[in-house]
Amino acid sequence: MAAAIPIRNVFLLFCYAWDQARFGKAISVGADDPPNFAHLLARALIEATRQLFRVGVERGYRETEEEVAGVRERIALAPSLPMIARRTQRLVCRFAEQSHDTAANRILKAGLNRLASIEGLHSGLSSDLHHLARYMHDVADISLRPEAFRLIQIHRHTSRYDLILNLCRLIMDLEVPCTDGHGHRFADPLADDALMARVFEGFVRNFWRLEAEGFSVKCGQVEIPWDATPATRRHRHLPVMRADILVRTVDRRIIADTKYYREALVQHFSASKLRSGHLYQLLAYLRNDAATGTFPLPEGMLIYPAVAMHLDDRFRLEGHELRVATVDLDQPWEKIGLQMQALLQRPQ
Repeated sequence: MAAAIPIRNVFLLFCYAWDQARFGKAISVGADDPPNFAHLLARALIEATRQLFRVGVERGYRETEEEVAGVRERIALAPSLPMIARRTQRLVCRFAEQSHDTAANRILKAGLNRLASIEGLHSGLSSDLHHLARYMHDVADISLRPEAFRLIQIHRHTSRYDLILNLCRLIMDLEVPCTDGHGHRFADPLADDALMARVFEGFVRNFWRLEAEGFSVKCGQVEIPWDATPATRRHRHLPVMRADILVRTVDRRIIADTKYYREALVQHFSASKLRSGHLYQLLAYLRNDAATGTFPLPEGMLIYPAVAMHLDDRFRLEGHELRVATVDLDQPWEKIGLQMQALLQRPQ
C-alpha cells in the first residue's frame, strides 16, 4: 500500500494534520513530483523558511554581562570592584538585549543543517538549506533533540513557527543513521503505522473542519459519557471512552473513528468481513451517546485509508445508521477531496 501513495499526497496528509493545508497545497502545485519524501520535505522547509524571513524572524531578550563605559541597567559588583578602585570610569554591567538566538530559531537552524546532510539529497536543495542556515549566523548551533522542543515558549508570535517546528520535528523523527555509520538517511514515514494513524486521523478531522461547509467538527478526541450512574462514571478503574471525531449539523450527529490499517477487511474462512473489534467499539460509542438523550440519534462511521481498493458499505444496526468506507489515497488530490466531501452526504 505504502509504495503506491504519491509522495505529494503523503505530504498533504501531514499538512492537513498540522492545520497547514494552505501551505501544503501551495508547495505541491506546479512542482515536479520529487523522487522521495526527503526531497519534498526539503522543498517545504526551504519555502517555509523563506516565508519566515520575509515576515520577520523572532527576537527574544538575552541577558548579557559586558564591560561598558558608564552604567547600563545593573552593575555586576564583584567584577566591577577593581575598575572602581582604578577609577577607570568603566564598569561590568548586566543588561538584556534583543537577539535572534531563541529556542525556535535554534531548532530551525538545526533542522536546516540536519536535512542538508541527509544522504542522497539533491545537491541544489542541500546548498539552499546550508545557505539559509548560514544566514542565521547569530543563532547558536544545537543538536536536533526532543528536549530542544520543550524549551519553546508559546505566545501570540510563535504561530508563524508552527509549520517550521512540525517540519523540524518530522526531520528528527524520520532520520536514521546510515548502516556504515557515516551520515544519515530518511526513513519512509509510511513504514511507521503509529505515526501515520495520528496523521490520518488529523487529516480527516481537519479536512472536514476546513472544507465541509455547514458542518461543525469537534477537534480533538471526543469524550462520550458511559450510560451509568454518576457514581459509576467516576469510578477510578472505569476507562474514559473517546471517539476520534464528532461531526454535527442541525439534524445530524456523526461519530467517526479513523483506523489506519493496510486492509479494512479480514478473511474469515473464504469470506471478507469487517473487523469485529472496530465495529463493536463504534457501537459502544453510539449506544452510550444515544443514552444521554442528545438529539438526533447518532450515526456511526469507520474510515480506512486504501490504495487500489474501494469500500463503501452502509447498513443499520440497533437503529443507528452506519457507514464503513475507505479514502483512496492513490488518486489525484482533487478526487480525494471530493471523496472526503461525499462521506458526509446522506444516502440517496
